[in-house]
Amino acid sequence: MSAPAFDPRRDAIGGSALIRADGEWPNFHDAALHRLLFDRGDLRPEDDVWIGAWIVVDLETLAERMPERIVLKFHDVDEVRLAGFNHASDIQDLTFETVARGTYADGVTPLPPWIRVSFVPGFGADLSFLCFRVEVLPGWPLNAR
Repeated sequence: MSAPAFDPRRDAIGGSALIRADGEWPNFHDAALHRLLFDRGDLRPEDDVWIGAWIVVDLETLAERMPERIVLKFHDVDEVRLAGFNHASDIQDLTFETVARGTYADGVTPLPPWIRVSFVPGFGADLSFLCFRVEVLPGWPLNAR
């Protein structure tokens, strides 16, 4: 059984805020990755704390008629692969794909799927990972260090 397709307009938390007049999400062709923030999370079962690893990505949509800065947060990340992040770090595209994870112990009920996120490399950054949730962070302080 395959997992349903991930549509960021519908499935990303706050994703509808980025829908353009034509009903589409922004064009990430030639987008620039400005900042990547990684956090390993905090798992302490004895204290009932279950915060998975996350990544925040600050990028700029340069191919749009009106370029904009967009900040996305990816929750519960795993299998992170990063190569070539440098002073340019342009990407060709941002893609999402659902990946089935099997079933619960009953052998019937499907586990929630992974979302495979790929920042398709242009010049520089090649980033991909699995996550459970994608969130648009409006008003994120872009100048924070």
